[in-house]
Amino acid sequence: MTSDNEHESTQTRIKKHLRPPKLYFFYGSLMDPWQLTRVLGLRRSEPPVTTPASIIGYSCKMWGPYPAIVEGPPDSVVQEVAYEVQTQNAAAKLAYYETDAYEEHACTIYLEGGEKVSGITFKWQGDADDEDLRDGVFSLQEWQKGVKGPSRRRLTSGKLFGA
Repeated sequence: MTSDNEHESTQTRIKKHLRPPKLYFFYGSLMDPWQLTRVLGLRRSEPPVTTPASIIGYSCKMWGPYPAIVEGPPDSVVQEVAYEVQTQNAAAKLAYYETDAYEEHACTIYLEGGEKVSGITFKWQGDADDEDLRDGVFSLQEWQKGVKGPSRRRLTSGKLFGA
């Protein structure tokens, strides 16, 4: 049996680790500007700006169709994007979107150009050898193909978010 102290609420973890603005490392559907806009409730006319980034010492597995960051070999690299979260409200929205299967995890983010920044990522809450995980690769392009609707097509047509 676990104590209440061992399982902090999402809100407590956010307050403990986040003093906005804070850089977050994304490696799944949140890399998509349309999805990030939707989750954070941003204006479509002001798309989020992400930057290429990586984290070291982690690897990515799949939980069904969803990617999951787990502890990896010390030299393994996951390359995706970073985004600056401006408010605790935005951090709470991200944590809600990620569900309790993931936990906020402090990490060092390496930005394109070599700058090292302290940040946050959402890490799989279980072990790397969890039976719910499998080896695999998340494809943002495949995920985007599965998202339908006129507003989705308009936002990714190159007019707002680039091609």
